[in-house]
Amino acid sequence: MATVRVTDSGTPNKKATRTFQITVLRAPQLSGITHTSGGMISISLQTIAGKTYWLEYKNQLSDPAWTSLGDFPATSTSLTINDNPGAVGQRFYRIVQN
Repeated sequence: MATVRVTDSGTPNKKATRTFQITVLRAPQLSGITHTSGGMISISLQTIAGKTYWLEYKNQLSDPAWTSLGDFPATSTSLTINDNPGAVGQRFYRIVQN
């Protein structure tokens, strides 16, 4: 629980207090990356059911923006996402949790 108290400097002073709960979720945990003989990349991660995950990539870290492969809702405690990078020699991935 956290309590925030604010007071302004007006006349008369106004005050407010609010208490709320803060929940810190664990970061997505990568559990495996597999490269198949057909060129597909399978990325497996531990998830929280009910949360949505985005898999994003860059072909070069210097690329200005990440490209999304889509949003993937988790229905259990694990999720596997497949990507076909085609002729690209390497790809950098990141996982974003909503």
